Amino acid sequence: MTDTHATCRVVLITTLSVTAWALSLATTAYCSFVTRAVTVKIGIDAKDIRPELPVVDDPFFQLAFNDHGIGFHEWRLRDECYPYCMEGICPDFDSNFNTSVAMITLVNIFGGIGVLTLLWQLWRKAGMVKYTDFAIFFFACCLFQGLTLLMLRSNTCNELNFFAYIPVVENITSQVETIDVFCKLEKGSLMTIIATVFWFISGLLGLFQGDP
Repeated sequence: MTDTHATCRVVLITTLSVTAWALSLATTAYCSFVTRAVTVKIGIDAKDIRPELPVVDDPFFQLAFNDHGIGFHEWRLRDECYPYCMEGICPDFDSNFNTSVAMITLVNIFGGIGVLTLLWQLWRKAGMVKYTDFAIFFFACCLFQGLTLLMLRSNTCNELNFFAYIPVVENITSQVETIDVFCKLEKGSLMTIIATVFWFISGLLGLFQGDP
């Protein structure tokens, strides 16, 4: 029974850690980590909240004044992804956003090293794997993964005129006033929460598994 339990733990450690790393990579690639919900009113004296926006075809204008996805490297409206930088002009991200980007980079790198090393050792010398070392690795990934949620407190989520750096947005602020913005969980952040839990469970199982 003990051998069976040990084998089950190894299978779980491997499966959960591989899945957590895959979710982290998917989160990075997906250009909608959180949804930025925007409330606007049209015209200086308008009383109706969120009536029809002025007819402006520029996608950057539509992104700035409609609900849209915020990713680590791009933003998303409907099924299209757009870069933050436009014609060499980039937004001024705050420390929370930059920390979130740094953390997802760390977890992708260190998680990949840990997972691939674990798979290699299981293939080459399954009976000699030091699971406590991997447990520390996975707990670190759990911390890094969780810190990516700092994006929810970044200026992309709470600064009313964050996209005013885009010329077409800046030129029309007299017609469209942003009165409220906030971010809510999206597919990317939900995958991050699941990955955080999986990293943590992998670390715990590694500690229980111990060393040979």
